[in-house]
Amino acid sequence: MPKYMLKLTYTLDGVKGVRAKGGSARRETTEGAIKSVGGSLEAFYFALGETDAYAVADLPDVTVAAALALAVTAGGEATVQTVQLVSPEDIDAASSREVGYGRRLSDIPWLSDLQPGLFVPEGDAPVASVPLSVAEPEYQTEPEAEPEPDLEAVKSERIEVDVEDHRTGQVRTLAFQGQWLVEPRDDPALDRGQVIGVALTARGRIAVWWGPRGEPGSFYDFDTIEEADSLDLPEAVMRYARSALGGSQPVVELDI
Repeated sequence: MPKYMLKLTYTLDGVKGVRAKGGSARRETTEGAIKSVGGSLEAFYFALGETDAYAVADLPDVTVAAALALAVTAGGEATVQTVQLVSPEDIDAASSREVGYGRRLSDIPWLSDLQPGLFVPEGDAPVASVPLSVAEPEYQTEPEAEPEPDLEAVKSERIEVDVEDHRTGQVRTLAFQGQWLVEPRDDPALDRGQVIGVALTARGRIAVWWGPRGEPGSFYDFDTIEEADSLDLPEAVMRYARSALGGSQPVVELDI
């Protein structure tokens, strides 16, 4: 029987339920739901981080796995990400199977070499900087002019920003490799006490973060003006986005 991992993230109602009834009750509820569709629960653990709980289960097929995820999400107490697991023996069989592509699966380079991720662990080699002409934002007032950043001279660094999930109120720290184009600073067009920063990520996307100084804020990343427009960002933030992007073309065209 196929094995699946269910990654559970509780809503506010779900967290209240865990607090009121405890973790064992939540495991029993999950096990009951899995048994009702002909499956069995192998393991259930709570976790610290973005995912609140992990369940490993044997389920009859992918249709049953999808039905289970839909039912749990529709209940309103949790959202579910379903991952089908593959055993080492299955990988053994896959690596030895010939594919009509002209080469074996084992000869294909790792995906991480083909497409670097937006968020990369600390210690990974930084992606080479790409020359980018960044126009200075237009201000309603006349601030002191700042020199245009020399991106080739600035090494990629680990950037961390605190972000608040407006649906759950949960505060999380986002970390990614990149470089600040505009380090967080006050802007006269934002509410008093708020700051805004603009960064270039390792994948060449523009990331903006803004919020009250010293507190969690809002974070978005994009690589075209059209994408930024679709996010319905505040006009003060859009001024920085237009200035950093300098038009509707992507900042960097990756050859991947």
